[in-house]
Amino acid sequence: MPKYRCYCDMEFTCGYNIPSDESETISIGLVICDAKHNFVTEFYSTVRPIRRRKLQKKCIRLTNLTQKEIDESLDCELVMKKVVKLLHKYSIQEVFVYGNFDKAALFSDINIHKKRKKDYRSIKFVADKIVDIQPTIIRLLGLTHPVNIEMLSNALGWFPKDNEKYHNALIDARALYHISKAAYTAKVNDIPSFSQLKNEQKRIAKLEEKILEREAFQIPASADEIAFINTLSDPLRHNYYRTRLKIINAFSKYPNEFVLCHVILLSCAQD
Repeated sequence: MPKYRCYCDMEFTCGYNIPSDESETISIGLVICDAKHNFVTEFYSTVRPIRRRKLQKKCIRLTNLTQKEIDESLDCELVMKKVVKLLHKYSIQEVFVYGNFDKAALFSDINIHKKRKKDYRSIKFVADKIVDIQPTIIRLLGLTHPVNIEMLSNALGWFPKDNEKYHNALIDARALYHISKAAYTAKVNDIPSFSQLKNEQKRIAKLEEKILEREAFQIPASADEIAFINTLSDPLRHNYYRTRLKIINAFSKYPNEFVLCHVILLSCAQD
C-alpha cells in the first residue's frame, strides 16, 4: 500500500460557447494524507489560461475567482511543475479526483499548449496520474448512484468554514479527502444525515426500477419468459429489463422483422 495518498480538484474555464474539449485549467487544489488518512499537507494555486484569459461572468460566479487573480497567476505548465515536485516528494503514484472530467480537461489544456508550441510535460505528468475515485467511493459507501461532492461531504458531516465555498479547487479537494476518509475509516451508517441520504437513494432507485419495469413490459411477457425472469438476480433482472426495453424501442423504429433481428443482437452485445 502506498505510504501517501493525494486528493485533487481542479477548476476549468467555463461559460457560454466554451466546448469541453477546449477547457483550460484556472485553479488546482491538492490534499496529501498518509495511508491512514491523517492529514499531511495541501497545495493550492490559481492558473492563467493561454487561450481564453478573460473569465466569463458564469465562471466568476461559480468559482468566486477574480480576473485579477487569474491575470497574476502562472501558466498551467509552471504551476504543474510545482505539483510534480510535491508528488515526487511524497512518492505519489495516483492523484485521486471525483469524476471523469478533470483528466479529459487537462488533456484539452495539453492540446492547447501543443498548438501554441509551449511546454506541457508537467501537465501530462499530472494528467497521467489522475484516477477517478468516484466509483470506488460510491461502492464503499453502499450508494446506488453518484452524489456531488457538496451533498456527499455535507451528509458525512464535513462543511467548509463560513468564508469558504464549494467550487474552489482547494475546498473541493478537502471535501474529497474527508469523503474518502469517511468511506475508508468511519462507520458511515451511524451518521444520521448520511443514512437519510442513503435511504432516499434507495427509495428513488426502487421508483426508477418500477418505471423501467412498466416501460419494459409494454408488450406483455409470456409465461415462459416470466418464469425465466424470476430465476434472475436483481442486477441481472435490471439488465434484462433494460435490454427488453431497447428491443421494444427498436421494434417501434424498425418494424421489419429481418432488421429487428440485427437490432436485438446489437442490443444484447452492448449489454
